[in-house]
Order: sequence, then C-alpha cells, then structure tokens
Amino acid sequence: MAHYYLARCLEQTGEYGRAIVHYQHALGAEYHLSKAHLHLGTLLKAHKLEGRAAKHFRRVEQLSINKEDARKARQLLATEEASSEK
Repeated sequence: MAHYYLARCLEQTGEYGRAIVHYQHALGAEYHLSKAHLHLGTLLKAHKLEGRAAKHFRRVEQLSINKEDARKARQLLATEEASSEK
C-alpha cells in the first residue's frame, strides 16, 4: 500500500511519470487494488496511452470491489471508445 499512497502524493504534485511507476509497483504487490488501476488508467490516458489505460479500466470493472470505481471506469472506457470511433 505504501507505493499506492506515494503514487497519489506524486500525482497531486504533478510528478506523473514517477506516479505511474509507483502505481505499477503497488499493483505488482497487490493486483486487486481497484483504485490503483483506476488512477493508473487515468494517468496513462492523459499521457495518450489509451490502450494501456483501457486495460486498467477493464480490470476495475472485473474486480467490482468498489461500485463507484467501476462506474468511473465504465465512463472512461465509453469516452475512450467514442473518441476512437471518430
């Protein structure tokens, strides 16, 4: 969990590259952290890595641990799919 919290701090201070690395470390230790998948996916999408982001959004849906996270992931996936159809 330490990597997850560090990633959150780094994200809030604008150190996105380092935040991505720490989210990945967090998921390496605990793959079931839906919030880590959601935040990592959001950062990846912001950095134009939509394919990788979509993978994390789908994982949030699969985990179904937090219904609000799953709803956000579905919205982000729908936005991604709509923009790729244009």
